[in-house]
Amino acid sequence: MRRRKPAEGFVLGGIFFWTIIAHLISSCLAIQLEERMEIVRKVLKEVPLIDGHNDLPWNIRKFLKNQLREFRFGEDLRDITPWSTSAWSHTDLRRLKEGMVSAQFWSAYAPCSSQHLDAVQLTLEQIDLIRRLVNLYPQHMALVTTADGIEESHRSGKLASLIGIEGGHSIGTSLGVLRTFYQLGARYLTLTHTCNTPWADCCKVDEPGRVPHIGGLSHFGTLVVTEMNRLGMIVDLSHVSVPTMLDALATSKAPVIFSHSSAHAICNSSRNVPDHVLKRIAVNGGLVMVAFYPHFVSCGEKATLKDVVAHINHIRDVAGVDHVGIGAGYDGVNLVPQGLEDVSRYPYLFAELLESERWTEEDIAKLAGRNLIRVFRQVEQECSPSINRYHRKIFSAARTVATRGHARDEPSGARVATNRPLFHTPSNESTNSRFRCTRWRNQVSSTGRSPPSEVTPGTGSTAGSTSFDLFIAYHAHKSTQRYTQTHNQTIRCPPGKGPTT
Repeated sequence: MRRRKPAEGFVLGGIFFWTIIAHLISSCLAIQLEERMEIVRKVLKEVPLIDGHNDLPWNIRKFLKNQLREFRFGEDLRDITPWSTSAWSHTDLRRLKEGMVSAQFWSAYAPCSSQHLDAVQLTLEQIDLIRRLVNLYPQHMALVTTADGIEESHRSGKLASLIGIEGGHSIGTSLGVLRTFYQLGARYLTLTHTCNTPWADCCKVDEPGRVPHIGGLSHFGTLVVTEMNRLGMIVDLSHVSVPTMLDALATSKAPVIFSHSSAHAICNSSRNVPDHVLKRIAVNGGLVMVAFYPHFVSCGEKATLKDVVAHINHIRDVAGVDHVGIGAGYDGVNLVPQGLEDVSRYPYLFAELLESERWTEEDIAKLAGRNLIRVFRQVEQECSPSINRYHRKIFSAARTVATRGHARDEPSGARVATNRPLFHTPSNESTNSRFRCTRWRNQVSSTGRSPPSEVTPGTGSTAGSTSFDLFIAYHAHKSTQRYTQTHNQTIRCPPGKGPTT
């Protein structure tokens, strides 16, 4: 019996019907996505989105030799060489704003090849680079060193820029160097990179066939963790071996973080965090900030946004929603997941999570930034009371002199108030750099003293230190003051220190 062919009109009608159905489904999905995106935008306006790790400073060193004159961070770097041709570039101010990023830990990184050589110098140069970059964009960025500072920057609409040291070899086995990095603004130290230090094992020793160097932390390694607790500096355990993780967790009195790691149970990379450590993180009160690198997400060269969601959900299941955050690792990787191509894509990750009923707006707020702020505050609370008092005094004085201005002497002898601040903070130092240069030239001619470092007009930066560092130095020596008459002003300076701050 011959089979009858369906009428041509019937076939065309069926195709048209299913086309309409597919269109309706895609329209419904688009509407649902947009609704979730609106919720995400609302949350991120109230809560700062904080990313735990970005390697842009190393790319600036690699491409521009740390020269910022040719770095157009405020433009779309996808249209500017060499960034447009590099698979390692994912960050600029435009895309950070599009991604609603409120706070970023910038990595001050020195390669393992510099260990026992010039690692300390390279790290100092990277810290200097980060500070100069922030100073170049005072309307958009602010250097931040406290949890309160993150929230203040978020309210003012600026990108809170924090400094993290990536690799314990950067301190040169010296607690003095560690303390100096802290004074320069570094707020976390990753105990190792992909190389052992004399006092800690890195993740490489966990790989098959490798032999531990120490078996965790040495005695000096525990001193490093203890000193970081005293200072109020966050201990970062990304890149370290499992025994080092456990030793640090046993030593630290404050919560610790993994600034850019994922879940070992899903991808068994030695860079990821195993479940028994996740449980210890929950007890410690710490945080695992999920990395986006495909080799840590899918254990391959390709990954998707949904793969990253799987890691976030696993860490939530094992450690709890209070112990998971975001640490993408952009600009330090040449492969990224589909759907998370650059820093503008964070909202899509949160929108994907909201598709599941288990994630609420409050949960998204914790993942985005509240968890990190909680950890940061607990670290600050654990630090030495003398350190806390010192910081309160310094930053209170900084706000006072930055907002109240100072007085000057008129030729008649009367004291007249002026709105010009005597000491300059990073937010106003660019606009006052010419004034500082002129004041220094006049002071040198009248006193014979030289400035501490060459001031670069128009940038508000110095070759050897920033105005903030000099402000710290000033208040550290405030007990001795002298008066120098310049420009009909009375400038108070401690011996050997300059008037700028």
